[in-house]
Amino acid sequence: MEQAFKEKIDKALSDLVAGRYGDARTEIEAMRRLAPDLPTMRLLWGETLMRADNNPDGAIAEARAVLAVEPDNHHAQILIASAASVLGDKPLTIRALEAVIEAKPDFADAYLRLTRAAPEAAARHRAAIERLAAPGAVEEKERSHALSALGLLRERDEDFGGAFGAFLASKQVTPTPYNAKGYELSLRRSRARFTAEMFEAPALEPSAVAAQRLLFIVGLPRSGSTLLEQMLCRHSEIETAGETAELQTVLQQHFTDAANKAARAARIAPVFAEIEGVLAAGPAAREAAAAAYLDRLSRLTPARPASLWIDKMPANLFLAGAIATLFPTARFIVTDRDPRDVFVSALRTRFAAPQPFSESVERFAHHHKIVKAFTALWRRRLGERVAVLRYEDLVATPELEMRRLIDHLGLEWDDACLRSDAPAGAVVSTASAWQVREPVHTKSVGAWRRYEAQLATLEPLLTAAGGVRARRAAPPSEAAPPPVAP
Repeated sequence: MEQAFKEKIDKALSDLVAGRYGDARTEIEAMRRLAPDLPTMRLLWGETLMRADNNPDGAIAEARAVLAVEPDNHHAQILIASAASVLGDKPLTIRALEAVIEAKPDFADAYLRLTRAAPEAAARHRAAIERLAAPGAVEEKERSHALSALGLLRERDEDFGGAFGAFLASKQVTPTPYNAKGYELSLRRSRARFTAEMFEAPALEPSAVAAQRLLFIVGLPRSGSTLLEQMLCRHSEIETAGETAELQTVLQQHFTDAANKAARAARIAPVFAEIEGVLAAGPAAREAAAAAYLDRLSRLTPARPASLWIDKMPANLFLAGAIATLFPTARFIVTDRDPRDVFVSALRTRFAAPQPFSESVERFAHHHKIVKAFTALWRRRLGERVAVLRYEDLVATPELEMRRLIDHLGLEWDDACLRSDAPAGAVVSTASAWQVREPVHTKSVGAWRRYEAQLATLEPLLTAAGGVRARRAAPPSEAAPPPVAP
């Protein structure tokens, strides 16, 4: 395969994983015209069908077409396992992953997927998992997967100290940088640049394009956002784009020049540069960016019109001011959960894209502080357009919370929101793929207590930042915002 073609494939796959579905589709469709039957192209197209088109059955068909000519193609079996997990087909998931393990016994990612889908089946491979988790046995990325799988097996055996150690080691085998100063700079500039007057009528009247009804579900990953999205999408008037990076892509494409100019002038970090570009742009440029974003959403699911669209990218919390500038009628729901449960859940999860905040207690405590501060800021600036949902309240009293949120969105109540058997619009290919198929339950509330000894250093950090104690004293809407460096 020519190097240039391989680089295009790598770029398309990277866009798919990052949630840039519009760009990935354009790239893959162009390559398919050149080599439609190439196994790699079939698998890429299958990933696109599953992630962007809500069509896991189509993904399985593409993978099986590859296996018909390449029976040992483990990438095809992985695609089948992924699509089967989206469909909730556990037997097919297990068969596909066992086939991968038989063909490639050192492929640790398959063991991790199997452990998440069916720990009782993965337990039969424990010796292999322990071997792959040892230093030097395989490359570091695969060892990280093996450590994560080992942590899940130890958790199943109630060896919580050993599980915590394996989860932490899994994160730290391949560490990623965490830009603490960048987040703090973004917070300071957001406080200074997004004033309350900016969002008062008639200062920001919506255009016809910007008046599209949008909901952004934001907050910390592993705080209940996927559960909320699935429940909302059972409403007959709501559709979702899923967890995509389409908004960030539009900001980069439309405000790069203004952003670079602002970054040079103010010596600011790139993390805030696009926001400066939005603020510096005139009405026509903002209108064009808003239209481009809506066009991307419509192309993701062209056959599914809706009164209200959901964008469920948790990190959009940091862009809420820019979003409200482009879409003056947009609504936001911030998902909130006991930070100890969030940390444990994030620690034991292998995310598709790295989440640096999950790699240590200290990073998580800082990131939680930043998220709480941004939440408090947007509640002050945007008022009733921002609602906060506590995960614990959602699972304890789902009808009460869902009725409150549907009212927040200005829609009529739909009983389907409470039915776990009702179809939801989103394909869940995130870490929550198996959990969201269960009826709403409270089993995950307080799960951190199994790791209480290992979290001894976390609670003081959260308390100092206004996390745990403030949460116990008052709901998030009333607690004082945590201190962050000015």
